[in-house]
This record gives sequence, C-alpha cells and structure tokens, in this order.
Amino acid sequence: MKAADIAIDEEHYRKVADAKDIDSRTYTSRQHQDYLKPEEVLECEKFRIQDTYGMSVTPELVEKDDGGKLIKKIVALEAILAKPGEAIADDQGREFVTPPAVVVERDKSERARLAICLY
Repeated sequence: MKAADIAIDEEHYRKVADAKDIDSRTYTSRQHQDYLKPEEVLECEKFRIQDTYGMSVTPELVEKDDGGKLIKKIVALEAILAKPGEAIADDQGREFVTPPAVVVERDKSERARLAICLY
C-alpha cells in the first residue's frame, strides 16, 4: 500500500510539471468556476507554483511545495527574521511597533489580489 501511495504521488508531481502553461487571466477565471477538469486543476497548480517561486516547475519542486505549505513557511520565517518596523505612539502615549516590511508587502499584495477587499 505504501509503495502504491508513493507511486501515485510521484505520478501527480510529474503530471503537474508536465501540465500546459496558462496565463494569470485564465488562472483567475478558473478560481471562480465550480468545477474544473482534472487537466485544468493540474494547470492551475502548475501556474500557482511557477508564479510563487518564479522558476520552472519540476516534479521535485511540486513535491517540496506540498500544496502551498512551503511558501507559507518561507514567508513566516522571513517575517520572524526581518527587523521590525518603526515604533509609533498613539495619542495616549502607548507605543506600537509596525510590522516588518516583508509582512507589509505580503499584506498589500494579498489585498490587491483579493477582489472583495475594499481598501
């Protein structure tokens, strides 16, 4: 059973790496569809990985990505290692430290990417 599980995973990694390349407009439109064909799911996963890491998609990269978990860990590590922003004080004299620049940029890009966000 374990060997079959490994073989299925390896086949998935290969299929994602070999999937057709799509553009961001196609990817975005597919995110709003209720049902995608299996090939379209693979193409979307390949686009997400390629867009996230900025490099060609290989079966090894698909395996390491682990459904998007790797990039979340990388961003969290960057946020931990980054120097905090400046300290600001409110009208009551309480001091607050702004988040690191990497966190601010991530939040801005997420806000721009999500259509529901109004700010």
